Amino acid sequence: MGWNHTYLWISLAALSPLWPAYAFNQEHLSQVLSDRQCPQCDLQGADLQRLYLASANLQGANLQGANLRGADLRHSLLLNTDLRDADLTQTDLRGANLLNAQLDGTQWQGVRLDTATQIDGRWRLIWQIVNEGGNLNLEQSDLAGANLSRSTLSQAQLYQANLAGSDLSGSQLDGANLRQANLAGANLTLANLSQADVSGADLSGVNGRSLNLAGATLIGTIFSQADLEQANLQAANLQAAQLTGAMLRSANLQDADLRGAVLVGADLQQANLLNTNLESADLAGANLCGAKLPDEEVGACGVEAAAESR
Repeated sequence: MGWNHTYLWISLAALSPLWPAYAFNQEHLSQVLSDRQCPQCDLQGADLQRLYLASANLQGANLQGANLRGADLRHSLLLNTDLRDADLTQTDLRGANLLNAQLDGTQWQGVRLDTATQIDGRWRLIWQIVNEGGNLNLEQSDLAGANLSRSTLSQAQLYQANLAGSDLSGSQLDGANLRQANLAGANLTLANLSQADVSGADLSGVNGRSLNLAGATLIGTIFSQADLEQANLQAANLQAAQLTGAMLRSANLQDADLRGAVLVGADLQQANLLNTNLESADLAGANLCGAKLPDEEVGACGVEAAAESR
């Protein structure tokens, strides 16, 4: 126990200049360390990693952004606690009460739960996804705001699932069914959705840099204002997709089907459009500077582009 205290104080001293966004109450932290009883405490951004906090009373406490990696919180009272964006990696929560806790953005890798852990059903489901993955049926599930980074969801059934604002960066969703799902504002950087069916889904405003959508079915999918820079959309079916204002710089759209798609104001600079079907597509105001066009020409830039648009 003494070693953990020493480690904690060294960590706080070393890292405090880096925490402008979190100003935890030092007296509250001391209280937690002394008797593990601190309901309603302000512990935003506190470093509590690997500490023994079994049976602690942290009901209603503010632990937003706290580092609880590897902490022992068995049988702890975390009812109504704010744990948004907290790092719970490898944390032991067996027998703990987390009912009504705020857990958006929380990291779940390696967290230990058991049947005695009291936690809202949607968060137990998210824990299961992160730690067990597999071919899951998640149709119409509410996963909004969840941290699912690097999850394995290949072939998962996510029809009409709510994933708005979730973190799916680096996740494997190849072959998944995401038809009519809500992914607005989600983080999809480096995610793999190759061969997935995302038809009719809402991906407006997503961060999809280097996203892999090769061979995906994206009929009528909404990508308005999405960041798809360097995304792989090769041979994807984007018929009637909505890409207004989308960032597609350096994206690979070779052999894609964009018939009837709306790309008004889209940034397609340096994009690969070789053999792309653009029949009836709306490219009004789109920036095609340096893009490889279907006819193997290169998109005009600057004054030349302006002249061609007249």
